[in-house]
Formats: sequence, C-alpha cells, structure tokens
Amino acid sequence: MTNNNMRDIKKNLSIVFLIVLIDVIGFGIIIPLTPYLVSSLGKDAFSIGLLMAIYPFMQFIFAPVWGRLSDKYGRRPFLLLSLFGSVLAHTLFAVSTTYTFLFIARALAGFFGASISSAMAYIADISDAKDRTKRMGFIGAAFGLGFVLGPALGGGFGVLGQSLGSTPPFGQQFAALMAGVICLFNFIFAFFFLEESLVNLKKEEKFTIKDLFRNTKFLTIIESLKLPTIGKLLFIGWMFSLAMVHMEVSLFLLMKERFHWSLLQSSMGFAYIGLIMVISQGGLIKILVPIFGESKLLFIGLVFSALSLVGIAFSYSLIPLVISITILGFAYSFFNPAFNGSLSLLSKQSEQGERLGLSQSMSSLGRIVGSVLAGWLYANYGMESPFLSGAFYILIAIFIYKKIHLHLPGKK
Repeated sequence: MTNNNMRDIKKNLSIVFLIVLIDVIGFGIIIPLTPYLVSSLGKDAFSIGLLMAIYPFMQFIFAPVWGRLSDKYGRRPFLLLSLFGSVLAHTLFAVSTTYTFLFIARALAGFFGASISSAMAYIADISDAKDRTKRMGFIGAAFGLGFVLGPALGGGFGVLGQSLGSTPPFGQQFAALMAGVICLFNFIFAFFFLEESLVNLKKEEKFTIKDLFRNTKFLTIIESLKLPTIGKLLFIGWMFSLAMVHMEVSLFLLMKERFHWSLLQSSMGFAYIGLIMVISQGGLIKILVPIFGESKLLFIGLVFSALSLVGIAFSYSLIPLVISITILGFAYSFFNPAFNGSLSLLSKQSEQGERLGLSQSMSSLGRIVGSVLAGWLYANYGMESPFLSGAFYILIAIFIYKKIHLHLPGKK
C-alpha cells in the first residue's frame, strides 16, 4: 500500500468517525430524554418500552433495504439520506405535544436509521482483513464518545430549555431541537467531505422492489440463521441486543425511581458509560485484538456483560452501581467490534452492506422485542427483572458461542 493510499484511508476514516460521532451525539441527546418526557405525559414503563420499540422496528424493516441499495449505488448517498432523516425526526420530536406525535417522530428516525451499518460497510470497503476489526473499533469509539457528549449535552440543553419556557420546543424538548440542529450540521459536513468508498459499483444489476424488501421477511432471517457459522453468530448478536435494550429501557427508570436522580444526573450517568466505551474502543481494542483475537474478545464481552447486568439489578447504593456500569461499558466495547469484525471477515466483499444491514435488522428485532418486554417486566415484576432477564439471554448466547468458537476469526 502506497503512502498516498494510506493517507487517503486515514482521511476517510477520520471523516467517517466524525460523521458517526455527530450522528450519535444527536441520538444520545434523545435517549435519556425519552423516559422522563413520556413519564411527564402520565404514561407507564410499558408505554416507554413501546416508544423505544418503534425506532428499531422501522430499522428492522428498512436497514437491509438501505444496505442492499448501498451495495449497488454506493455508501455515500445512503449515509447522506440517513443523516438528513435524523434532522427531520429530531425536529418533529422537539415540537411534539402528544405521545402519538412522539411515536411518529421515533418511527421516522428508525426509517432513516442506517448510518451505523452504512459506516461499518464503508470501513469494510477500505480495510483489508488484517485491519478490519481494529478499524471497526473506530465506529465503536465514535459511538462511545457520542454517548459521552450526547447525554451530557442533552441534560444541559434540557435544563437550558426549561429556563426558556415550558412549551415545546422549549422545556425538556429543547434538547431534541438542538439534536436536530447538530444533525443538520453533520449532513452539511458529510455532503461536502465524504467520498464514495465502493470502487466497483453494481449499477448494472437489476432487481425489483420485491428483491429490495426480501431481507425484511422473517423467512429470510430464519434462512440466515440456518447458515452453519454466520447463522449462529447472528443469533448471538440478537441475544446480546435483546439484553442490552433491557438495560437501556430500564436503567433510566431505575436511576429515577431507586436513586431519585434528575434528568441531568441520569444523563451524566449514561455519559459515563460512553466514556468507558471511548477509552476501551478508542485505544484498548487495538491492543487487545492482536493479543486475544476476535473470538476470545467476543466471549469476554459476553461473560462480563452478564455479570454486570446482575450487578446493576442488585445495586442499592452508588458504588456497586458505578462498578457494575463500568464493567458493562468495557464488556460492550469488547463484544461489539469483535462481533462486527467477525461477521465482516466471514462475508464476501459483495455481501458486506447486505450482511451488515441484516445484522442491524436482527439487532433491531431484538430491540423491538426487548423494549416492549423490558417495559412490561419493569411494570409488572419490579425493576430488577429486566436486568436479570438480560443476563439470562447472554447465558444462552454463551452456550451458542461454545458451539462455533473454533470457526470464528482470530485466535482460538
């Protein structure tokens, strides 16, 4: 590889990093706001779960469509489409005064929510097998940094908005308005600086609308799960996403009801998880992949995720909660790039966008089921139940991992 090529790759990696970072900042502003806003409308935990489920439901339907189209027409146009969609969705969320319009806003965000899978496919396009997992860690680091800055900014914007007034888009929803503004600047930046990553586009390939939507059907997912190694790996990712969404739906409610934290305090708690992700995925993952390999890192992430969820469930004071959340942040940071890197290395170049889009759809399916189930468990069986259920799902994933770990990339 020439020095010029290496410089181009580093430049493109930096641009994609910034795009994902800014997009996740906008998303991170919305996440802590949601349970507080829905609670203020007199809704319970189950309603919060439903609102959090519509975003991944729309991703489940449309992420493979964007992935397949990006394999044919390139990554750039669909990254831009996703970013502009975030502007529209966050702005609608900011001005919504009823649960119904909040629901529509999150549905719109999910419809356009293909930025992460498109960015991962972009990195796969410009990386060889040796560097792919480490570079996937850049996405994780951007994701983590976004979840440091997003919730922190969201809490601050919420307080500022309350000082400006109580009627949307002011009050707590001022944070969502600022998320829309941030995403607008992100779209403009990407429009002028993002280059296309696919050299050989497949524009001559013909397919119908039915072909575009074939990966949204449960039958396609079932067929994918039958693949010897990739199918089981996808199932592991699905169980992990199911567990993580149990945590996401329930953690803010636990902070609010068990520890009596405000929106600003809870936002800072979520930002702390993001800080751990930045430290681990921004630096540690580059050191650990050559030492352990993708397979072992994936296993380590699973084990410590399960332990941390049990720890959160039984945390009744600040120190055990902080320890458990810290472990969870590192565990997530080990699992995610190892999973995406393994899936990418097991896929052909022409399948990268579609396969990663399918993975995102399965993750979204886990978030659909997990959001509703977590809200129902929290409302009916207490605040510990979603975390313990999440730990159980990860135990199932560990059992499946033991059946395929010899076939996964990396050291055995």
